[in-house]
Amino acid sequence: MGKTYSSVNFFINGPSGDIEAVTEKSDNINVQGVIIICHPHPLFGGTMQNKVVHTISRACLNKNLMVLRFNFRGVGHSEGSFDDGRGEVDDALCVIKYVQHHYPDLPVWLGGFSFGGGVAIQAAVINKPIALISIAPSLSNLNVLAINEPGCPWLIVHGAQDELIQIKTVKQWLKPLKISPTVVVLDKATHFFHGCLIKLRMEIESFIESKVKHPI
Repeated sequence: MGKTYSSVNFFINGPSGDIEAVTEKSDNINVQGVIIICHPHPLFGGTMQNKVVHTISRACLNKNLMVLRFNFRGVGHSEGSFDDGRGEVDDALCVIKYVQHHYPDLPVWLGGFSFGGGVAIQAAVINKPIALISIAPSLSNLNVLAINEPGCPWLIVHGAQDELIQIKTVKQWLKPLKISPTVVVLDKATHFFHGCLIKLRMEIESFIESKVKHPI
């Protein structure tokens, strides 16, 4: 018999108004932590319903993390308007504080895809999570890493065929970092991981297994 899952839709009082959010968790298990997942670029159709975001969520649920997905300002039912990454980092930090307040005993993880991957990296520099999962992260607005780094266990999964963010650009960007993340390159994957979502999920699950001491 497979796992069953429950979800709750709600709003968080954010810096630009209400933030639309949903929590998901596996039923009848001992939750090992909470991961907050940031979605792709709002101006190009990115929402918390994105298929890569759902793939990250499924991997985390399979490894007994509770998931919190949310829409950035101006997306879905979240109030406000796009702020070129600055306000979106504020949204992510607000959601982190919400989780820390409501689930004080659970370790906080951060994750994100594309634009959301870049936002998650910036938020991780400011408010240190226990671990960070970045899928094909956008490198814009990331000069913050010249000053500081996430400093936590960190997974980057990228496609060798990524047509928007080349893997060689990512590797060059990572060179100055003092603490190198785990980088997994999927040979056949494009930016949106068409045909490679199962492999992506497996890589995320493997990373989580290595960081959670006693998954149930």
